Amino acid sequence: MTEKDPSPMTHDPLPGGGVPSVAVIGGGYWGKNLVRNFYNLDALKILSDKSEAILAGLKDQFKGIDTCLALSDVLARDDIDGVVISTPAETHFNIARECLLAGKHVYVEKPLVLEETEGNELIDLAKKKDRVLKGMPEPEFKTDKHKQSSAKYNFIVAIEAAIDIANHLISKRGFRAPEDYADTF
Repeated sequence: MTEKDPSPMTHDPLPGGGVPSVAVIGGGYWGKNLVRNFYNLDALKILSDKSEAILAGLKDQFKGIDTCLALSDVLARDDIDGVVISTPAETHFNIARECLLAGKHVYVEKPLVLEETEGNELIDLAKKKDRVLKGMPEPEFKTDKHKQSSAKYNFIVAIEAAIDIANHLISKRGFRAPEDYADTF
């Protein structure tokens, strides 16, 4: 029996080696799952949360990750390609905006924002900055009760966001990006 080729997400998808470096903002209720998933993809480099207790607990569980209390510490790091936001919904717009302004790719847990005008502003900013902005696909999520309770579905969406960021970085460095997700694996 032959072994399947390893996923490019965990084996040097970027020129010069390495995987996209991701920061997770918010390590609470759902954030801890994102921390685990991106850690297992070897993409998580730093976790930011306002709770020192949450940071301490996750740092003990996931060896080698950096932690910080301030978003500005994440945004100042040149080695962070993308930011995953899992904070209370009312904070999503401001955090996502700051991340995009700092030149980071952004994935936001649902809802992307609370106001349509905020969503439009983030979309325009992402286009202007040539960054990936990804959020949970709300209409699909709202109409399918199975997806609402499916950790597997949410993990797939998070992986798709990481792949989108990796593909964007690959194409910006002059390499061919995969045609579709099947081509990625």
